[in-house]
Amino acid sequence: MAEVALVAAKIAPCFTDPGHCEIYQVELGEAVTAGEALYWHTDGTMLIADGNDNDKDEAQAVALQTGADGEVISVLRRGCVYGFTVAAVNVGTVIHLSDTAGDFQQGAGDEAVGRVWALADGTRVIYFDFLVQADIG
Repeated sequence: MAEVALVAAKIAPCFTDPGHCEIYQVELGEAVTAGEALYWHTDGTMLIADGNDNDKDEAQAVALQTGADGEVISVLRRGCVYGFTVAAVNVGTVIHLSDTAGDFQQGAGDEAVGRVWALADGTRVIYFDFLVQADIG
């Protein structure tokens, strides 16, 4: 397991066309930094996801902006994102929610949230797809 580093100032969607990504405006329930994994709290705000906490391990978005408690920011549910340090990571590597709050990791983990993707110019980014997971039985 290796943590995926990021540069918060460079976090940005690669494509903004709705056919290539899903971006939403959400209210925060705590301060977050661009690039952090977020989950829905029962009160309708988004909080920092944590793979080490069963109550916080269902990541549903990545913050595209830094914001304070009560602010509204943009988050991405599906699509490619710049700003993560994955240039040396193999294309296709699965990215998981980390046991470190707000972080992502490569190689191992319970909650898969995306893959390393190569753009046409060779730039490597993370393609996120936060699926709504449900126990249907």
